[in-house]
Amino acid sequence: MDSFFQNKSQNVSALEEQFKNWHFSCFDVSIKSDGEQYIKAFCCQTNRLNSLQQEWSEINSFIAATLLPQSRSSFEGWNTYLLFVCTDKDKLPRSTHYEIENNKFSMKKIVIQKQAILKNDEVAAILNCKILSSEIELIQEVSETPENPQLSEITTRLLSADINTKNASKALEGRKNWLGSELKRIGNNEN
Repeated sequence: MDSFFQNKSQNVSALEEQFKNWHFSCFDVSIKSDGEQYIKAFCCQTNRLNSLQQEWSEINSFIAATLLPQSRSSFEGWNTYLLFVCTDKDKLPRSTHYEIENNKFSMKKIVIQKQAILKNDEVAAILNCKILSSEIELIQEVSETPENPQLSEITTRLLSADINTKNASKALEGRKNWLGSELKRIGNNEN
């Protein structure tokens, strides 16, 4: 995928009026060349842990009711995200982290803790990493022609044996004969 998340100018003033301790931004990435389907992400940042714990669900509901288009496709419905960033010096409790991320109502959620409010390019980098797995590097094959595997001596003898494969009973008899001769050859070599 050659596309990455970019900041989208969307009016989030209603969110900021409703939730005073928060900073909001919106990002999206087009996943089709015709620009018809998007993965959308809302970033919600606060420096207060108690704001995160008390308001995340209300923010989720507010965004779902007011900012998500009703006509979004099924794909977009399953690919809308909320990124919660908390910059409080107190450690984010694991229970809060799990409660938020495991709630799948209307959007998938990601929760991270950082030292300071993130700039748009930092948010985009996190979204690219967490949602698009942009940190994964694909390794290109060194050789376009597959190498012939090194066959064992016994495999070479089996492949060179004249065993009829068209007739099942003759094929079975041919394999039995070949196996018998191989066991005799190995027995003679060990003595």
